[in-house]
Amino acid sequence: MLNHVALQIENEKDIKDFYTDIMGFRVERSFELDRKLSADIFGINPITFLN
Repeated sequence: MLNHVALQIENEKDIKDFYTDIMGFRVERSFELDRKLSADIFGINPITFLN
């Protein structure tokens, strides 16, 4: 069972289409974290984020 996926993406529609149309998953909830909060939570250096 898949409980959680976190992805950094550029094109939300393309990735949503992949998981819903091709993989057959359904979206139960979705939200965005800003870069600073994401870096704090996951221990990622914000300098490594692509702009």
